[in-house]
Amino acid sequence: NHIHQKSAEEDKMRSTIYAELSDKINEEYQARFETLWEAKAHDVNRQIDAQWEVKEQQFINGPRKELLELIEALRNEIGVLQEAKDCAESENRHLIGELLPSLRSHILHQDGLLQKQKSDSDAEISRLKGQWARLQAVIAQSSSSSPPPTSIDTDAL
Repeated sequence: NHIHQKSAEEDKMRSTIYAELSDKINEEYQARFETLWEAKAHDVNRQIDAQWEVKEQQFINGPRKELLELIEALRNEIGVLQEAKDCAESENRHLIGELLPSLRSHILHQDGLLQKQKSDSDAEISRLKGQWARLQAVIAQSSSSSPPPTSIDTDAL
């Protein structure tokens, strides 16, 4: 019975020692795992940061630099075009200033010519109306008084 009791105490002690060892091993394993995990996570983050910096530098030195150069070239081109536009507007104002008086003079001259042609046309119309009236009078007179003439008096026309 004593041996049984001693064996049970030893088993209990062993069980306690195993449990304590198991807990210590688990704690140690957990601590090492966390340390390794943190180290690995730190290493991965460092690699990601390094890759990000490389990509950022590539962007800054590559497409971004090209975009900035393109933007600058476009700004320069816009400046050149604006300058050309300003020059053209100035030249137009200058030409209009030069041409306007001569154009006005030309228009007035053409208007004068047209007024003269109208006046001449009006005079010709009046003359033709007068001739027509005389011709109608001659026709009316000749048809009422005597037989039709064999010749027309051109002086009356």
